[in-house]
Amino acid sequence: MRSALSCLTLLLAFVTTGCDPPATTTPATPPPSNTAVTLRPADEKDLAALVTKHRGQVVLVDCWATWCPPCMKQFPHTVALGEKYRPQGLVVVSLSFNEPDDSAAVLAFLSKQHATFDNLVSRYGSSQQSYAAFDIQSGALPYYILFDRAGVRHDTPGPGPTDELLGPANLDRAIEKFLAEPATGAAAQH
Repeated sequence: MRSALSCLTLLLAFVTTGCDPPATTTPATPPPSNTAVTLRPADEKDLAALVTKHRGQVVLVDCWATWCPPCMKQFPHTVALGEKYRPQGLVVVSLSFNEPDDSAAVLAFLSKQHATFDNLVSRYGSSQQSYAAFDIQSGALPYYILFDRAGVRHDTPGPGPTDELLGPANLDRAIEKFLAEPATGAAAQH
């Protein structure tokens, strides 16, 4: 009895001190879905649609594979570029040339890298059809494709000799150059 009276006294003290019960609020919402790492199969039409969706922004496509050591070494830089330049309008897309049935390994790597941008795996895997479908001119990975704000494609091979604009050593500079260019009327016409 004494225990029940003590509890009642505490309850009355709690109620009379003005403490409101916790407000019924919606539980904390999870981060937006774009922070989840996802992977989906794609062909050249899917990539073209994704680039078109981001017209007016600069789009970096990193063509890579888990079986390619230079790709794996360079990929963290791609993630860092996305984080650094997202506020200025850079969109990053990764395009894996792994076999589609290797998606679990690809997704595990992407998750470890915190690659929360659009991640695609070629429907054609590592076959020559992938290189042809995505117009990978060097036939080697990694391979970077930049689309400027007007949707014009600019290509660069990965770890070979640096070309005049888009070699690996100049990728940051090329992104900065394209981000500095205003979106023009051509963006709407492309």
